[in-house]
Amino acid sequence: MNAFFRLLFGGMIALALCASAIAAPATHRPKPAQLEATYHQAWQKVNDTYFDKDRLVGFQSWKHRFDGKLSSLKDLQAAIKAMTASLDDKWTSFTSDSEKLAQQRLFQSGFRYPGLWVKESKESPGKFYVELILQGFPAYSSSLRIGDEIVAINGKPLKGMKLEAVEALLGGKVNDKLLLSTMTPMGVASDVSLTIQSPSFPDSDARIIEDAATGKRFLQLSLYAFNRGTIDDLEEKIKALAVKGMGKIDGILLDMRGNSGGFVVAVVRVGSLLLADGKVLRQVSRDGDQVTIWEPEVIHPDESEQTLDAATRKMLTEAPLVVLINGTTRSAPETLTGGLRDRGRTCSIVGVKSFGKGIAYDETEIASGTLSITFARTQAPSGTDWHGIGITPSLVVENPRETSEDLQLRAAIAELASGKCQR
Repeated sequence: MNAFFRLLFGGMIALALCASAIAAPATHRPKPAQLEATYHQAWQKVNDTYFDKDRLVGFQSWKHRFDGKLSSLKDLQAAIKAMTASLDDKWTSFTSDSEKLAQQRLFQSGFRYPGLWVKESKESPGKFYVELILQGFPAYSSSLRIGDEIVAINGKPLKGMKLEAVEALLGGKVNDKLLLSTMTPMGVASDVSLTIQSPSFPDSDARIIEDAATGKRFLQLSLYAFNRGTIDDLEEKIKALAVKGMGKIDGILLDMRGNSGGFVVAVVRVGSLLLADGKVLRQVSRDGDQVTIWEPEVIHPDESEQTLDAATRKMLTEAPLVVLINGTTRSAPETLTGGLRDRGRTCSIVGVKSFGKGIAYDETEIASGTLSITFARTQAPSGTDWHGIGITPSLVVENPRETSEDLQLRAAIAELASGKCQR
């Protein structure tokens, strides 16, 4: 998935698609010496800040690889792309303003995607698999699962195609139909029909659910994204329930399935609702130095800024808590899940293994484009790391393809209803 799509589906859609956000690329023609100097600047930035020293073995050879070979901005941009691609890290990349502008115009023309990330197999190049299925898009409610192979789109076989060409086929105008010929990891072939729609989902939701067997009542908090306004949206919905009278709450279900990420500050603020004090996460550089750690005074705003009453805040920090995750739970929600588990705040994590993104990256404007560099690991307060491996639930529950019943939610409710989560 190219860098623009990562931005588009990473919780920052409004920023990426703002008509004024991306200016047309400059038309002046820099001299070869200037192009070479800019390339060296980009190389130095990556060499000095990239988070994984092991991947920098041999990176020195890229410093002067293009000396005397750059005669245009296009040459420079291609050189930076090649240099970043050598690290084999999808989060460290270069995207030109021209590419972003072209994608912006495509989106403004009405072109949409069904909410799939696909990846090309390293072991079998030319084969493509579902990597991520995004909340609020048509694919999320389909029978598709992460790890399924996409064999053909609208009858066109994908074998041997380039990733960019496959991505282009995975889209269309609103109400266009896509027919995906797929193969499950168990070798079962099926066709999945999707209708292109614009994404539509709130940042969060809050509701009371009751367990019919025990009569116990639980607060279900669903977080679909970690945008800058997520905490305000969530607090308003909790407040609305409190005003109506929530009554006794026997536990909290924190549902972050389908949440593909967002801002770390939103993670900290949501953590402030569920932790009475202490740290939520830390970020660590490649040398093991602590880059950022979130202290209690950062987590909790001044009393005058609180929107929830004291009784509701007490319930949120003390009621038994179960977290729901799945394979699309990525980055920011993994950070919150890891932090809550590390702090002993959650008694159980239910669902399937999460995506496995635990890094922070920095963006620099250079060469009429954006250079994104992974500069730190994001970890739980104790140093627990899930990057590249994901978070495995304490109770693994699959939602079968053949039913719309939410077995994961049922299992999470049972965990709370059993009473074993009492603090």
